[in-house]
Amino acid sequence: NALEMDLHMTKDSVIVVFHDKDVSRTTNGEGEIEDFTLAELKKLDAGYKFTKDGETFPFRGKGLKILTLEEVFKKFPHVIMNLEI
Repeated sequence: NALEMDLHMTKDSVIVVFHDKDVSRTTNGEGEIEDFTLAELKKLDAGYKFTKDGETFPFRGKGLKILTLEEVFKKFPHVIMNLEI
């Protein structure tokens, strides 16, 4: 098993794992990751707009947050990772 991740840098130079360079598609925020500090990103609901059917939002309010690369390394120390910068 392996994890494939897209990486982006915050305004305060922290590397985070997030598919899009913009948070608008799945979170309750608007804008590009590079324009947020890590603290600002951590306030967002990362599953807020995620939907499969356009009508329900099963991950809204579930505590999903944008993770730093360091957090992912600590959570999955023995997993092979493909990092896309």
